[in-house]
Amino acid sequence: MAELPTDAEIRSKMESLIKTVDLNTMSTKQFIAALSGKFGGVDLSSRKKFIKGSITEILDDMANDEDDDGDSSSSSDEEEAPAKKKKGGGLAAIKEISPKLSAFLGCGKEAARTDVV
Repeated sequence: MAELPTDAEIRSKMESLIKTVDLNTMSTKQFIAALSGKFGGVDLSSRKKFIKGSITEILDDMANDEDDDGDSSSSSDEEEAPAKKKKGGGLAAIKEISPKLSAFLGCGKEAARTDVV
């Protein structure tokens, strides 16, 4: 039976493997199986927690690297983000209220739900 690779060895192989697979369609179990193949079929199921955490860290690092490389594109993304927000939905939606409630609250004929509660 082959020995388990060290955390550093696992992480190194993960970094190269992540760049070649589609994580949108690949499950964690499938990723671990592919990673195991890189080590000659060693059972890595006991290192699942470490592998999951490392996947998150590697993806975060990759996202940070992309943000650092494309400063001009990230600023335009930030400008577009507020345009995607919905306005006036949910609890903040301004709704018409009854005349009695309006008199009780001392406000106009419209108020947000959060103003009433």
